[in-house]
Amino acid sequence: MATAHQIVNSSDQELRYLAVSTQQSPEICEYPDSGKYAARVDGPDGFNAIGFSGKSTDYWDGE
Repeated sequence: MATAHQIVNSSDQELRYLAVSTQQSPEICEYPDSGKYAARVDGPDGFNAIGFSGKSTDYWDGE
């Protein structure tokens, strides 16, 4: 899966941006503007999850 990313500085202040990547699975991203996160594991038994930060639950919740 290939996707584009864009950073737009809509202020009159200098923007400093640091990106760190290993290009390896798993991939975990945080989206500070929306409070979301995404986690993805590639491979035949892959996994993909998107959720909101701060709304975690206990492992046994609902079991």
